[in-house]
Amino acid sequence: MTGTGDEPAEVLRADAELCARLRAVGCTGPLWERAAVEFARYGWSVLSAWIGSRLIMQKCREKGRAVELPGHLSAEDHEDLVAASVAYGLEKFRRSLADGRWRPERGASLRTYFLGSCVLAFPNVFRTWHNDRRRYVDGATAWASEPAASRPGTEPVDLVDAVAALESLTRDESERDRALRRLRFLDYTRTEIADILGMSPGAVGTALHRIQRRDFDLGEERQA
Repeated sequence: MTGTGDEPAEVLRADAELCARLRAVGCTGPLWERAAVEFARYGWSVLSAWIGSRLIMQKCREKGRAVELPGHLSAEDHEDLVAASVAYGLEKFRRSLADGRWRPERGASLRTYFLGSCVLAFPNVFRTWHNDRRRYVDGATAWASEPAASRPGTEPVDLVDAVAALESLTRDESERDRALRRLRFLDYTRTEIADILGMSPGAVGTALHRIQRRDFDLGEERQA
């Protein structure tokens, strides 16, 4: 068997054998889990590079699903987009393999086919992320509207200094983490923050813990 695309024939043969084994077990169980980890690692590396270089926009246009990335993505935003695209792409890929939609004679390796699934997933992932980002920004308007007088025991000058320090700290964070920090600073409870930002209380707690862990690690680095 020779490939009709750019993939070497031996790669396509090996992929055909793997695909047959995966389909035999319904693309489930330990064999699928091991394969999924390898595909996910590969997809993470490539998608991360494509998003960082903005090549993902061209890839999406080629699929007829144009997207326009914002001028700046925080590290957290970048990671969230990659993780969700790979996760949804992997599930789409699994269903395609189980249904027999991948064919080696078409010349695309399993890796190439998997990346195509991730690209197809990206526009919906991006749209959800963009809508969430807007909600986080809107939710954090309490930061601007909260009167200083409502902060008992805090002198105005102390509040000004605290706000300046917090703004500096959050400059390179995602909109979600900024909103979480600001609302927490204003003494909103986790339940209240969850209601404002459209998150579950558990997700708020996890995100706040991650922020605290990151702050601790940063402090350790500065003291080293």
